[in-house]
Amino acid sequence: MLPGRTAPARVRPGLHGIGGSAHRFLPSRRRNASAVTHPGSGSDVNDVNEPAAILSSAIARDVLLTYATRRRYVQDSVLFRRNQPGHAMYLILVGEVELDFGDGRTPLRMSTDGFFGELALFVPELGRSATATALAGSELAELDAQGLLALNIAQPEIGMALVQAATRRLLASERRLVESLHARNRELEQTLDYLRRTREALSESEVRARTDALTGLYNRRCFDLQLPRSLGAAQAAGRAMALALIDLDRFKQVNDTHGHAVGDLVLQRVASALLESAGADDLPCRLGGDEFAVILDRLETPEAAVERCGRLFAALQGLSVSTTSAEVAIGSSLGAALARPGEAPEHLTERADRALYRAKIQRGQWQFDDGEVSGT
Repeated sequence: MLPGRTAPARVRPGLHGIGGSAHRFLPSRRRNASAVTHPGSGSDVNDVNEPAAILSSAIARDVLLTYATRRRYVQDSVLFRRNQPGHAMYLILVGEVELDFGDGRTPLRMSTDGFFGELALFVPELGRSATATALAGSELAELDAQGLLALNIAQPEIGMALVQAATRRLLASERRLVESLHARNRELEQTLDYLRRTREALSESEVRARTDALTGLYNRRCFDLQLPRSLGAAQAAGRAMALALIDLDRFKQVNDTHGHAVGDLVLQRVASALLESAGADDLPCRLGGDEFAVILDRLETPEAAVERCGRLFAALQGLSVSTTSAEVAIGSSLGAALARPGEAPEHLTERADRALYRAKIQRGQWQFDDGEVSGT
């Protein structure tokens, strides 16, 4: 980097700000026709009609350069990183700079006459909103707090125009962000409405295809469809949800001793207990054999998941079916897991299955996995 400052004497040292939005300084010389807008970044490089023609003039650019330091950067030089404190804004004289805002958003490329990072001078409480990297051989003008102060004293109209441009674009970015959140909320409401209407909306053939004929519960196919939907909706809404898995104890012994007809009665008795104890938003399913699952949805708190699992397990205690020769007791084990932020359905199922395994070792117990809470 080769500094070449031509600014007058500094007025006051030690003024440090942080931030990092990006704008087009001279629309008449604009080269980046495919600019990208990032909600929340304070930037829209296509929106240049503000607030007057002051920032559109070559005179303003030359005045700004009077109080800035020229610096050259080689390919892939990092000017600053996201969340770092900042102390200067930049004007691109030659070359390009890429701003990476993270969070999966498309990086923004700024070219000649683009300026960015002015929030570092205006909002000291913020960190840089992006990582800035110079592309190819780039030459930039760096204006720090002292240079901005000198600029405001000598040319207050240009300094004020810079503040107004940044403020207007921040407000426009905020409006876009609010609109995006409203749209996302509408999508979530539609998803939740779909889940609430699942049973009513299914056609008769779909009900048959997704229902276990023996117990009347939803089957594995329905479970595989609904678990990702429930988990995704809960994570997007910031709401708790959990998965409970139930396995019958010594069910093979019941079949071998009393026959499959009695085994069917046992499965039907367990299904009835799950339906009676499950919440209105829960989804009891028979996965196959003597394996059952309950998707515990729309939980207000993680503690509510523990309470619901305890209620399910209590409903399964003391169950039995009568035969002509004996009273067959039904034993069961339950394992459950609370969904974690960003967790995949298969990972949630694995944790619930491990909790079930621990419960089966102890017999007549239930286990709950959320990293903090366990129940018996």
